[in-house]
Amino acid sequence: MKSRLRNIILISIACVLLLVIILCSTVFTVKNIKVNFLDNNHIMSETEVLTQIEDSGSIAKGHSVFIFSKNKATKTLEKNIPYIRVINLETICPDTIRVNCVERKDCYAIKVGNVSYLVVD
Repeated sequence: MKSRLRNIILISIACVLLLVIILCSTVFTVKNIKVNFLDNNHIMSETEVLTQIEDSGSIAKGHSVFIFSKNKATKTLEKNIPYIRVINLETICPDTIRVNCVERKDCYAIKVGNVSYLVVD
């Protein structure tokens, strides 16, 4: 009876360790980032947004797709790229993150000083 219980515990521990090793392996690291505009009228191209995403470091290649914080990345993206509004981030296993976004539309432009404008969406 005790040996059976011990075997169940050992198998459970082995399964958990195997799961952790698989989830943290290089198979499930971010290798591709795709940008998907949900509207057709946009000024910025997908490659421009992708370049800004990679430059800002909000979605870092090489990190696990399972440990990746979508809420933190969304806030960082919207802060660093004010022209887009992120709808959601999708994890496409095993190695892709897709950013679904729309471009913000300008409603008002308020002149501040002689050169700069404050744009309100």
